[in-house]
Amino acid sequence: MATKKRSFAKAFTFRVIMVIVGFIIVYAFTRSIELSLSISLVRDGVATVIYFAHERGWNKISWGMQKEKQEAAAHP
Repeated sequence: MATKKRSFAKAFTFRVIMVIVGFIIVYAFTRSIELSLSISLVRDGVATVIYFAHERGWNKISWGMQKEKQEAAAHP
């Protein structure tokens, strides 16, 4: 299972990329730096929290996960 720090780091780095992409898309339509930045930051700030919760929730579900090779070797 991933740690909370790892889940947060994944969420944060993904959201940084998505803020940049969102900014570019909104700017292409509005040609406004202020509006593009505002929309991108608010949208992706909320999305980061939702992604983190989603990631942590999936970590509690064992469906589709494989045991670590070390665990399998330690418990034949």
